[in-house]
Amino acid sequence: MSETPKISALAKPSAKVTASIAETEFRTPEDYRNWLLDELRFAKAYWKHRVQPSINGRKLHDFEFEIAWGAYSRVKDTVDNARKWNAGEWPMGDNKCNGNDGKQFPIPEKEFPAREEFCEPVLLRVDTSMNAETLAMIASPMIGKKVPKVAPSKSVHIAHDLFIEAQDYLDTLRKPQKKWAASLLFARQITVSFDEIENSNLMGSGQLPLLPPEPKQRNKGQMKQTAIRAAVSRYYEKRADLFPKEREAVKKDCLQNNRIPLPDLCKLRRDRFKRLWLKQQKAGLGRQSKRGAQFKSKRPSSAASSLPTAGIPEN
Repeated sequence: MSETPKISALAKPSAKVTASIAETEFRTPEDYRNWLLDELRFAKAYWKHRVQPSINGRKLHDFEFEIAWGAYSRVKDTVDNARKWNAGEWPMGDNKCNGNDGKQFPIPEKEFPAREEFCEPVLLRVDTSMNAETLAMIASPMIGKKVPKVAPSKSVHIAHDLFIEAQDYLDTLRKPQKKWAASLLFARQITVSFDEIENSNLMGSGQLPLLPPEPKQRNKGQMKQTAIRAAVSRYYEKRADLFPKEREAVKKDCLQNNRIPLPDLCKLRRDRFKRLWLKQQKAGLGRQSKRGAQFKSKRPSSAASSLPTAGIPEN
């Protein structure tokens, strides 16, 4: 991913970037550079810690694909933005770009991820040669190996249930799929149930956790219905982009139906990780500052061989 196509100097930032810019105050080119660098670092961290471990080498089902695609797109967007900044092509308004600011305050090359670290998510599509009968036959040995002998009528009932489940599963895969953010209206029509969220977090589910706890080790990686409802409620209470009545109506609808729109779930998932990530970054800076202060307090005052500035009075 370190190589990106050259983008026009007058190209505008994406909607995500524009929204983030509106929430940030910039005073100097260095402030702008630092913001772009933070956005890039967060996108990489979210992908590395909350997406990649659960999808490596696997084709993804609908919900998990949308979450993974959103995270992948964000990494790609932040890399493109950083490249534009370094090239002096970042739009600054009035049809002007940042010019030499990118050379004076560049984003270090080491911050750009290698292409192999961020592989594009792949959607699971149905094999046209597969049919419901074959899928049911494959699934039948997995349904309780130590099952007592059943009557023929019961066997037929089980076989029919398997066939119906297999048919429904194939119908789901055959539905037209759209990539993340291809249509906001389409995306908002997709909702995810709290049961689906809870089941995705179960150990051995083989899925990308749709809403993992933060930190992810909490409660052995599981999120119960009460915790999911609380997280959804807090998310809507903090939605500054909605009017109070609209915010309350959307929250009430989600909690009554035990479902959340997919785009909101994606943002909730990302926001929860970002709070943890920012807290860890702040703690790391605090530790660095403390170590620096300790080093300074222990610095020898006269041993000239220990430091170049030893013995020189401080102004």
